[in-house]
Amino acid sequence: MDGEQLEELMRNIWDAMLLPEAPLEGAPPESCGEDYDLCACVDIVGAWNGVVSVECDEVLAREIARRMFGSEPGAIVEGDLMDAMREVANLIGGNVKGALAGGCALSLPRATRGSESLLLDGGQATACERAFTSEGRRLRVRILQEAEGR
Repeated sequence: MDGEQLEELMRNIWDAMLLPEAPLEGAPPESCGEDYDLCACVDIVGAWNGVVSVECDEVLAREIARRMFGSEPGAIVEGDLMDAMREVANLIGGNVKGALAGGCALSLPRATRGSESLLLDGGQATACERAFTSEGRRLRVRILQEAEGR
């Protein structure tokens, strides 16, 4: 999967299931920085091995959770944030898996505050990355591929 395909996939998920009322704009990865409040990832294992990760700021995660669970903004608790982030990672990972040649499976998604602590063991290289903003809030999606022979 290349960057354009990842961007199209993300826009489709965004418009159909996440926040269609808040347009998703592409942004250069360096413009979104490295520090994100929340991260979720899902491993893809089998014929292709890697990680799909989604990171965003807390304001955006709260808005996604609010819409996903039909809650009032003040009713979102920490568990809701983590559940929403895991679901977003699962949606993206499932679509990436579907674009790969067969023989792959998804792990259960995981979420945390921060980002790098969720990535497998650091032995992956970035295969594809796209950064986005939505009403000034930051989001980054990365596909990390495990090194050959690992």
